[in-house]
Amino acid sequence: MIYFNTEKMVIYCKIIHNYLEGEIFGDPESDIGDAIECYMPKYLFREQYQKCIEVFEDLYEWTDDGFLHELTSFHEVALYYFLVEMQEVKNESGKDFIKIFYDKKLNKEIDKCLKKDLEKYGDEFEEELLKEYYFNPINICDIIFEDIDFVELPYLYNENKIDMPIISQQLGINLDYYFEILPIDIQKKYKSHHITLTGEVTEFFEYLQQRINSGSLAELFWENERSINEKRVHNI
Repeated sequence: MIYFNTEKMVIYCKIIHNYLEGEIFGDPESDIGDAIECYMPKYLFREQYQKCIEVFEDLYEWTDDGFLHELTSFHEVALYYFLVEMQEVKNESGKDFIKIFYDKKLNKEIDKCLKKDLEKYGDEFEEELLKEYYFNPINICDIIFEDIDFVELPYLYNENKIDMPIISQQLGINLDYYFEILPIDIQKKYKSHHITLTGEVTEFFEYLQQRINSGSLAELFWENERSINEKRVHNI
């Protein structure tokens, strides 16, 4: 099960699993790589082909087991664009969409969730509107993603590159989180996997803290059971 910040993450995982099975994994003879090409940004599919396949396999397996899994930025990109494309599939297939992707078992579970929704929100929303959140991929997408900063990643990275990270600073976006979905040639420029100076400094202090707490570094600040002088501390 994938962790989404919503009380309905279980039912959404089951719906997404059905989508993935119907579109990609249902036919054992189909080529997964061919099936997922339309869901991934072209540069990622070209440069990290095998990773793209592994990420979709993760999504398929994670939405069907009982463990809580957290998405990486790579998983988020794959799932987001997959759901966006699934909305197009729904728009084109109309009523057949529900017949294809929602079996009896899933519909029964949705009915249970819908009943709870009506008890909680029935005075504010009509039943048909509440149903839309289970049968429209784009609505599911809106609920399970707290932000979709990765959609603007090229713009955000370019801002940072010219030392004018206005948007990322205003919105508190951590570009380091998206390192694995940058083009490979850009990744190679950042050996530490940090795009920002903040990331570099934070990692250094985390390392220093770990060495002080768990390593031998703390011993350097003491001599004969007494703390050393400030000048020596600065040198260390």
